[in-house]
Amino acid sequence: AFIDDIKRRIPDCRLLGEGAPRLPGIVAILLPGLPSEKAIAALDIKGVEVSGGAACAARERGVSHVYLAMGLRETDAACVLRVSVGRDTTKDDLRIAAEAVEGVYKQ
Repeated sequence: AFIDDIKRRIPDCRLLGEGAPRLPGIVAILLPGLPSEKAIAALDIKGVEVSGGAACAARERGVSHVYLAMGLRETDAACVLRVSVGRDTTKDDLRIAAEAVEGVYKQ
């Protein structure tokens, strides 16, 4: 699955809410040292659409108060990508996205 693929490709990443009940189809991944704004722009160029803030705070500017409330430091909260999938998302789409995230992270 996508989460396992990302964790294999980027061992330093952290899945937010891991082990807790989460909504299917949405994952928030902390990529230490990679500001989400930079990652979002680089992934967009590669055709991969992701978000940076928590879904319930998508219109906010800056660091998500949701991630801060989850106990993240401000520097880490600024390095979170939110990936959402839908019923039309294929396994190939997820593989391509994981490869793109890895490439951007390792730049």
